[in-house]
Amino acid sequence: MLLEVRELMKFYGETEALRGIDFTMEEGIYGLIGPNGAGKSTTIKILLDLIKPSYGEAYIFGMNCQEKSYEIKKRIGVLHENSRFPGRVTGREFLEYVGKLKNIDLRDIERKAEDVGIEKALDRKIGEYSAGMSQRLGLAQALLGDPELVILDEPTSNLDPLGRIEFLEIIKKFHRENGTNFLVCTHILSELERVCDSVIVINDGVVLDYGKIDKMMEKYCKVYYRIKSSDNEKIVERIGGEIKGDYIYIYRKDFHERLMEIIREGVILYGLEEIRPDLEYLFKRVMEESK
Repeated sequence: MLLEVRELMKFYGETEALRGIDFTMEEGIYGLIGPNGAGKSTTIKILLDLIKPSYGEAYIFGMNCQEKSYEIKKRIGVLHENSRFPGRVTGREFLEYVGKLKNIDLRDIERKAEDVGIEKALDRKIGEYSAGMSQRLGLAQALLGDPELVILDEPTSNLDPLGRIEFLEIIKKFHRENGTNFLVCTHILSELERVCDSVIVINDGVVLDYGKIDKMMEKYCKVYYRIKSSDNEKIVERIGGEIKGDYIYIYRKDFHERLMEIIREGVILYGLEEIRPDLEYLFKRVMEESK
């Protein structure tokens, strides 16, 4: 087990930011998802020993995050939300500084810069970098030394849609080729589904559920079918479902034989589409079930 959180609570004065959260993380790419103010960043800060919990414990690699912070940080990489980098130095100088702190082979800088796509900009000052290049630089420093776990806090929030996709594809590639594990904290779900195999859903300081996405889809969501025909009323009368606009929505799978009978009777089928829920719909369903 890479990571474990037990009954974690955090108070800021009278504000209860975390209200006893529990979850575990195995190998893979996990998304820590929830709306703004849900407790995601507070959880990340406790894992990194940037703040202390009011109650409860957190473990990475089986080590207590508060008691063994130094040992843990030697084995992980981090990209914080809204990271700022020194604009007057070059990308190479910044990565060399980080590399010396991590005591790694500086040849890894060239490899990581190439992996994230900034190798041609290494000798330019960081102040000349675009937002996308700065985020790639941040990812490169998080990956230096090939850490076992990389924690990314809102890593794509300042990127355009294409930049977010490219950034997440780099994460997917590192997991596939190097076995790097990621915990990605974000509220942007549409692209996250491309890379995550598991999610942790948090809201109002509470973990609502967590696990493999496919298992959670089975638990909370249903595959449904959208049909358009020359006689929607007849199909609903014979098979069931509901009509919305020009379409019939059927939330069952055992209707195809009876649908073929109706078609043989003269009803024209204009379209039959299987609709599979996405991560945004799963998140919505978990939120609804928790109320």
